[in-house]
Amino acid sequence: MGNIEIRWANFDWRFWKQIRVDFPIMCLHPGQPLELIRRMASILCTSVVNDTFGPITSSNQRENEKFLLEAATKPLEMAPKQSPKEKKYTAMQVLELRQEVLQFLGCVCSTESGMLAMAKHDNAVSRVAIRIAEEVDQCYEWRLGEGSR
Repeated sequence: MGNIEIRWANFDWRFWKQIRVDFPIMCLHPGQPLELIRRMASILCTSVVNDTFGPITSSNQRENEKFLLEAATKPLEMAPKQSPKEKKYTAMQVLELRQEVLQFLGCVCSTESGMLAMAKHDNAVSRVAIRIAEEVDQCYEWRLGEGSR
């Protein structure tokens, strides 16, 4: 079983070495469709390895991780934009997107280097904390019948 895991980890590493550094950042931009952002957040979970996450580069890897964290945490504070002709995203769709983003951040924090990257980032931890507080507030409003999800 261990041999299969090693081959799979090697495949992941080779895959993320081929991806351009700006590709996940562009896909996570709030101007992209919600489903694209969701899928990229989900795919990014496979990029987390012991000492790094995201596309693997030969230089400035820590700087690239910082930019990726910036892009990944942006959907926690703002919902994706829509074109006027698109049907409005439901609160549930936005919530599911944010769950995918938090899942990726959880994967990042499963490694020591990822925890350090999150802790050093200017906005990542505060965006997560604010999102948690806002979701708890929504739960109280929903229970009291003031709002609906």
